[in-house]
Amino acid sequence: MHVSKSGHSGVSTKRGRFQSLAGEIRCDPLKEDPGGNPTVMKLDPAWIAIAVLAIASIGVFASIALRYAAELRRARQALHDARQRMSTALTSLGVGVWEVDLRTHEVVWAENASGLLASPATIRTIDDILDRLHPDDRPVAMAAVERASATLVPFDVESRVILPDGGIKWMRTTGRALADGAAGTARLIGVSADVTSRHVLEAQFLQAQKMEAIGQLAGGVAHDFNNLLTAILGYSSLLKDGLIDPARRRNVEEVIKAATRATALTKQLLAFSRQEVPAVVVLNANDIIQDLLDMLRRLIGEHIALTTSLADDLESIRSDRGQLEQVIVNLILNARDAMPQGGSIRLETANVHIDSEVIAHGGRIALGEYVMLAVHDSGVGISDAVRARLFQPFFTTKVRGKGTGLGLATVFGIVSTGHGYISVDSEIGKGAVFRVYWPRIVDLQRERQTWNVEPASQRTRPSTSSVLIVEDEEAVRYLSRVILERAGYRVFEAGTPDQAETVLSKAGPVDVLIADVMLPGGRGPELFERLRPRYPELRVVFMSGYYDETIPEVVQVDPAMRFLQKPFVAEALLGHVADLLSTADLSR
Repeated sequence: MHVSKSGHSGVSTKRGRFQSLAGEIRCDPLKEDPGGNPTVMKLDPAWIAIAVLAIASIGVFASIALRYAAELRRARQALHDARQRMSTALTSLGVGVWEVDLRTHEVVWAENASGLLASPATIRTIDDILDRLHPDDRPVAMAAVERASATLVPFDVESRVILPDGGIKWMRTTGRALADGAAGTARLIGVSADVTSRHVLEAQFLQAQKMEAIGQLAGGVAHDFNNLLTAILGYSSLLKDGLIDPARRRNVEEVIKAATRATALTKQLLAFSRQEVPAVVVLNANDIIQDLLDMLRRLIGEHIALTTSLADDLESIRSDRGQLEQVIVNLILNARDAMPQGGSIRLETANVHIDSEVIAHGGRIALGEYVMLAVHDSGVGISDAVRARLFQPFFTTKVRGKGTGLGLATVFGIVSTGHGYISVDSEIGKGAVFRVYWPRIVDLQRERQTWNVEPASQRTRPSTSSVLIVEDEEAVRYLSRVILERAGYRVFEAGTPDQAETVLSKAGPVDVLIADVMLPGGRGPELFERLRPRYPELRVVFMSGYYDETIPEVVQVDPAMRFLQKPFVAEALLGHVADLLSTADLSR
């Protein structure tokens, strides 16, 4: 095909040739008009049909190819989404899956394995997995893999994984080898799961069992030691009173000082075993808060504002001062930790009357009169899931090493022991409010008489009063007898509840019973309950080095009872006896 000099498209008068996919298409010679210009070109119909068919076929093939490509993209996206979902699920469960070619040791497939092992690099070989194991666990894991490869028996091992930061993660790995019919065993497929939380719980449980056993041992040692200290302190005081020589008196005073220091040691043992007798007194929560404010402001830092809203007419409560201080401090520290960027805390007190259903942690608050202590914070808030576990021992939302998980558990234990309640209101991003409800004292004058005993020297004592001592520790029993007889009392003694009833059947009624809480063959409170119907005027002083929460609870409401913690001094014993005799005179 060419262009003529006259500018018209010209075609050679000879037969032209056109190239096509089907071959050459030949055209008939073009006819020319009288001026020499071409007129009509005719094509062979067969070749036209072939060309049209070829073009149509290309369109069909192109359409099929486009559909196939679209389906392939959708399939790939679906596969990607499925793998993503599986990876997310495995990550949430703390599970990784993998497959190893045993002939090359190469990991041919792994899902979440690198993340599970906290590895910055991709897991490429089984050696990459084994190298991350603790050296003590590596031989066991290798032996399990080799045994599974040789016998086709499934394996199940637990190993410690050493993390890049030096931490330890426990992994449970299960798997089995798959046989290749032609080449023998060829593949190892396994699943690894993070079981660190289970091991942590097991360790906590074992630790709790150890602590309970040690606590029982410590409590028993402290109880026996308190009996010895009672004798040492008592006899030393008696000896000192009979000495005139200053040098000898000074020697005895050193014995008393050493025994007093030992008493502090037994208190620590009893506190550790949760058998410490709390020093329950009548107090006002406002006074405790005012005394703690300076220290609390130092604890929370200058980036947090601490304000108070204290009721002017706040009623009194019964509590151990140290324990109430611990409740306040722990709640303030918990609020501080919820506001790392700063905020505000408000301490509030009020007298409240509960006459309808109010839900606290552990159940409904009993109807009645309470003193409410509330701690408001503007922190991050608490989710429902966290709130459900808030008072569980060892539960904490802090990072590893930053919290023991015992702060709020201790608060709950103290409040519950004091027959109080604690509630929590919170929303995410809107802070939290912890409210503690303490039973408030209704008859304050009577409570002060019960808990504030005047010294014995300030009382008058009936000269004919009689006392029965029931104590299985001979040294303590004899010491108590000497102290009381020197003060002019008629004293009887017994070592068991049965002996005490025998003594009374022969000697007749006594004015005051002094009984150890724990006795061979029974308990002091049970003995008193049996004797009381027969001797309605009988008063009792319970003695013990253990803490039995039911004893102080009964003593608080019964003016015929007192509680004396071992070790004790003569003044304390005489004071309780004289106080009971004075209240007996007033009731006549």
